Amino acid sequence: MNSQLKTIFDNTKNYFLAFSIISCYPLYSFGQIWLYVANQRSVDFYEKITKHPTEWINAHLILMLAIVLMIPAFFAICRYLNSVWAQLSVCFITLSSLVLFGQFTIDLCLVEIFNLPETQAYAVLDHIQNNSIIQALFYDNSKLFFLFKFADFALLAQINLGIALFKSPKIPKWALIVFCMAFCLTFFGMLFHPEYGRPIKRIGYSLFGIAFLPIALTIIRRKNS
Repeated sequence: MNSQLKTIFDNTKNYFLAFSIISCYPLYSFGQIWLYVANQRSVDFYEKITKHPTEWINAHLILMLAIVLMIPAFFAICRYLNSVWAQLSVCFITLSSLVLFGQFTIDLCLVEIFNLPETQAYAVLDHIQNNSIIQALFYDNSKLFFLFKFADFALLAQINLGIALFKSPKIPKWALIVFCMAFCLTFFGMLFHPEYGRPIKRIGYSLFGIAFLPIALTIIRRKNS
């Protein structure tokens, strides 16, 4: 009985890790695209939230789910690759997730804050964003360490993970190519086109899920002792 329960637990864990690996970035892409489409309905930021609060909330909830799933996903990838570079990527993606979670939590609070008259709502928002602690933790990490002005936690996580993937003999070449495409689109997509760069960047996140597919499949097929 104990052996069967352990097998069930291990299989469930493997499926959860595989799901996290292949879904975290596509979910992040979906949330970003949803938010982008919703933002096109109005130029005014106050109006975006007050007239379409449901879309604002739903998009941010999806984004928050995505960044939570990134942590177990990177842990699983790190264990699979067994690399110092992958371990560094786990550290940076964890920090990135905490920063983004804080940002998205504040964004969700805006739905309630923007029930106030516009002038008061913006005054509250400015007070929050200009708070030295909140600003350093969630908006401008360079206030904690100046080098973060040139590379944020997410970028550092992807760079270290990319090194780990390229150094590993376990990853097929096509997955490395897809990873490079995703990396270029997400971090340099804005340079490709002034108008379409934003949606290109958001769509690019979904390619990470395809690049990680071989790792997810290996974890699912893993035999439990």
